[in-house]
Amino acid sequence: MVDILVVSHSENLAKSAIELLSEMKTEDFQLTYCGGIFDQNQKVFGSDPTLIAEKIEKTYHKNDLLIICDLGSSYMNSEMALSFLPSEIEEHTLIHHGPFFESLLIAIVNNQEHFTAQQLSELISLETKQMY
Repeated sequence: MVDILVVSHSENLAKSAIELLSEMKTEDFQLTYCGGIFDQNQKVFGSDPTLIAEKIEKTYHKNDLLIICDLGSSYMNSEMALSFLPSEIEEHTLIHHGPFFESLLIAIVNNQEHFTAQQLSELISLETKQMY
């Protein structure tokens, strides 16, 4: 089973995408998000590797973890966040590169007990390729 972390520049986008797509969740896995950054105690658009690393640590519980990002710097900051973490967590975490919403939908609908993050990511890539 693969846990899924959504990394977005917008907390509202991440929350709404999960709220909508979690209706299609049929397996028991963690589905969580890290969205936005704090600026003078207000949540604004952006992504922060420290916040992402903290969320990865809170989410990781021996299952593989797949990160699905919304935009370019979310990928970069997720990669940086992984470098802050113990190797055990880094080895079991994969950042998927693909269209945001479609990737999240396919991941949630197809996540299975026997999947690794790599297998789920490959399935997402195959399915999104067929869409376009």
